[in-house]
Amino acid sequence: MNIPTQIIIFGITGDLSQKKILPSLFDLYCEGLLPERIQFTGFSRRPFSKTDIEDFVRSVLIPHEKREDFVKLFNYVQGDFATLDSYTGLKAHVDRVEEGFTQCSSKLYYLSVSPQYYESILTCLKESGLSVPCSDELGWARILVEKPFGYNRESSERLNVLADSLFKREQMYRIDHYMVKTSLQDIVRVRSTEPLREKWNADNIQEIRVDLLETVTVDGRGEFYDSLGVVFDVGQNHALQMIALALRTVGPHETSSEIQSARENVFESLSIEKNSAQRGQYAGYLEHNGVKENSSTETYASMTFYSSLPDFKDVPVRLRLGKGLLKSFTAVTVVWKDGTESVYSSPSSESKGAYKKVLLDCMHGDQSVFTSGRESELGWKIAEEMKKTVQERPLQVYEVGDAQL
Repeated sequence: MNIPTQIIIFGITGDLSQKKILPSLFDLYCEGLLPERIQFTGFSRRPFSKTDIEDFVRSVLIPHEKREDFVKLFNYVQGDFATLDSYTGLKAHVDRVEEGFTQCSSKLYYLSVSPQYYESILTCLKESGLSVPCSDELGWARILVEKPFGYNRESSERLNVLADSLFKREQMYRIDHYMVKTSLQDIVRVRSTEPLREKWNADNIQEIRVDLLETVTVDGRGEFYDSLGVVFDVGQNHALQMIALALRTVGPHETSSEIQSARENVFESLSIEKNSAQRGQYAGYLEHNGVKENSSTETYASMTFYSSLPDFKDVPVRLRLGKGLLKSFTAVTVVWKDGTESVYSSPSSESKGAYKKVLLDCMHGDQSVFTSGRESELGWKIAEEMKKTVQERPLQVYEVGDAQL
C-alpha cells in the first residue's frame, strides 16, 4: 500500500459515483487507509477542466476539514469510452502523473458505467497499454467492474472470454457489494466457530429463507427495470450470493480461489422446485414512465431451491424477492429443527461501508468477495431458469404496501 497509486473512475459524474464511490474514497482518505501518494482521475464525456472536476467532487461530499486536500487530488480526462484515441490521451495523463511520482504506480480502473460499455473499455484498456502493470514488486493494474457482468448467460460468457484473453485472472474484480456486507458475512464467521460448525447441516436445519424485500417502487427506473424484472435485477447476483454464503463449504484458512470455487459448487448444485414459484406485480407499476403498455414484468417473485450438496440434502431454500412491499427486509434466516431461528439481516445503511471494503480489498489484491467469471456465468444460467419458471406462473397483482403474496 506504500506504492504510489492512481484510481481512474470511468463515469465519475454518474449516480453511483456520486452516492457511493466518491464518499467511500473520501472516508478512506480521512481514515488514513489510502496510499500516502495517490491521485484520482475522472474519465467521462463531459468537457470538464480540473477546476470543474474539483467543484464537482466538492459538491458531493459533506463539509470536512480534509475535504479541500482530498479535492485537490482529482484530475479529469475527457473521452469516449468506445474510442481508442481517447485512451491515448488518458495514457498520456497517467504517464504524466507517474512522472510526478518519479516512479511507476499501481492503477485501479473503476468501471462505474453501463454494462454496454464493458467490452469496448476492456479492449481499449488493453490495446492502449493502460492495463499493463509495472511489475509484481513495483505496482499492479486492476479493473473493478460493477454488476451486472453481462445481460444474460450468453453475453456473460462472451465478456469472460474477452476478459480472459486480455487480462490475467488476478486483474479482474467483478463486484457484488452484498458479499461484503458485514452482517451477511457474519454467516461465514459463525459457521466457522463452535458449536455451529458441526450443527450447520441437514441434520439440524429445517429450512433456509433468503429475503430481498423492499418498500420502494421502481419510480424513476421504469424503462431500465422493465427490461429486467426483479429476478434479473437482484436474483441473478445478490440473492444467489446470499444463498452461497449459507451453503458453501467453510474452511479454516481459505484462499480467494478456494472461496470462489466453493460458491461455484453451490451454484452448480441448485435446482428449482417448479411448483413453488409465484409471480407478482404491484398495482400502479404500468403507470411508471418507460414501462411498456400491458407489461407483465414481475416486481415480486418467490420460489424454493434444493441443493444436491450432501450437507443440505432435502433442506428447502425459500427465496422471496420484491418491491413495493410492507417492509424492507434483506436477510438470511436459518430455521432450526428445534423451532428456533437465526436471522442474519442487512440494514440499508451498510451499503456505503460495503463500497469501502470493495475498494480496500481490490487495492490489497484480495478477491474473496469478488465473483469469478464462472460464478457470473452460473448465476445467469440459474437466473434464466428462475425467469422461465416464474413466467410460467400466473401474474398476481398486489397493492403497494402488501406484506407479500
